[in-house]
Amino acid sequence: MRQFLGLLLICWTAAQAQEVYTEHIREMRLQGTLDAGFPASLVASHPVTVSFDWDAPQPSAFVVRIWHCDRDWHRTESVFLNDPTRNALREQIPYSLSPQGVEHYRYTYTLRLPGTAELERFRYSGNYAIEIWDDREEHRLGSARFFVAESLLEGGVKVWNRLLPSGVAPWNQVNKLIAAYSVPPQEMRERAPIYAQFIRTADVYRNREILRPFRIDADDQNPNTFVDGWGTNELKFIIDNLPPGNEYRTIDLRSSDLYPPGRLHRSRGGADVSRWLKQGTRDHNGIAAQVTTGLYADYLEYQFELLLPEERSHDSVFVVGDFNGWTPTIPWAMWWDSETGRFIARGWLKRGQYDYQYVLNRNDWLSLEGNDWRTTSVYTVIVYYRDQRFGGFDRILVIAQERSPGGSEATAPD
Repeated sequence: MRQFLGLLLICWTAAQAQEVYTEHIREMRLQGTLDAGFPASLVASHPVTVSFDWDAPQPSAFVVRIWHCDRDWHRTESVFLNDPTRNALREQIPYSLSPQGVEHYRYTYTLRLPGTAELERFRYSGNYAIEIWDDREEHRLGSARFFVAESLLEGGVKVWNRLLPSGVAPWNQVNKLIAAYSVPPQEMRERAPIYAQFIRTADVYRNREILRPFRIDADDQNPNTFVDGWGTNELKFIIDNLPPGNEYRTIDLRSSDLYPPGRLHRSRGGADVSRWLKQGTRDHNGIAAQVTTGLYADYLEYQFELLLPEERSHDSVFVVGDFNGWTPTIPWAMWWDSETGRFIARGWLKRGQYDYQYVLNRNDWLSLEGNDWRTTSVYTVIVYYRDQRFGGFDRILVIAQERSPGGSEATAPD
């Protein structure tokens, strides 16, 4: 188990983990120091790195705006947290020239949060949105999500394999997670008082899938989530039906010999097929490893192909990975090719190694990929607090991570 004094992860008020609104930005990338590259930092150190490739003849100046959000990513309506006159960073974002010979972008911009000019630390924890605007603030160019957390609770996270008594294999193979925390006495804390009755919500994330939280809330009616000890200084957030899914699929485009520039590339092993009852090989928990130096640190056009029977031709299928924030998005919706019996999606990927998977009908992450205890993932737990100051806002009191156990047997305690 790992616990962090503060954390930052990228967000915004739209429906994707990161989004680009201009053809000049090739790709936005988020990199943190937590397991699975979960974009995270301490409140005043260990920054998240936000970077993007800029395809234009000349470098440009940008305005960066950062907004505090509630736990559901709505902008917090408080000038104490979101003062429009103070939330804009106008210093030049550091940039570097692309390597000689690269054709599809000219500059790479890199922003560190916190730790950049005008934002050496965050005053308040919570969900945040970052937006990149042109220097006149007329056009929003890109956006992303992040969390800023404190470390005001004591405890940790444990994960087990659990066999659902009423489920059908392999749907009955799930993970059980318990996040147990104590609220320390007030004399041990330096900030405003913490009242246990306002600690009622925790979100659980798998790897880098930051738009797919599993919520545990004291008010919900979900029979598989529980908040034991709510209103006391000893709390347990419990969820007992987390589907482990499957290991992600992987592609490795780093070799210029296997994947030379200037061509449309496909999988060298042929089209993908459903993995409903087939366990995948070990993945990288969703993080991409891209080539950033040298002649071949460029983008390639790649075609994903998924072979399915004719009766699935009317389904909607998406391919997701770090290249689209692990979000089923329209640019990565697949189309049905009746001649080959394949779903196809085509896009530009920076040369590198990627985990990816297919999502059926936008919300079904398991039917094409399978579900198996042997899958190991990183679970990230975020505990919220409803602070009553400034009209009320959501803080994050703690963030922690734990890996699922893997194996093929139930391990959960009774």
